[in-house]
Amino acid sequence: MENAAKALLIAGGILIAVLLIGLLVYSFGSMNGYFEEQQQTEKTEQLTAFNQQFESYNRKLLRGTDVVSILNKVLDNNKKYEYEDNYTIIAEFEMKEAVTYKKSNNTRKQ
Repeated sequence: MENAAKALLIAGGILIAVLLIGLLVYSFGSMNGYFEEQQQTEKTEQLTAFNQQFESYNRKLLRGTDVVSILNKVLDNNKKYEYEDNYTIIAEFEMKEAVTYKKSNNTRKQ
């Protein structure tokens, strides 16, 4: 009888230890998810702030000075975030409409 009581106490102690370990693992996983979510939110905010400086140029008609300004920002950011020999281009330009100028032949003959 005495051995059975000790066996039950040992089994209860082991059960409590397993439950505590499970609770610790669960709480660690929950905290890890929380910190990953916070990190993702911070990355999203940084990306939004970064893109905001280029949003003012997101329109159909850009002047030459606007294009030069954008290119200067792109080059500055590329230099700022340059890692060793390789870096990523952070902006890309696409010409949607080509503007052509025709030279007029309105020269006078003398």
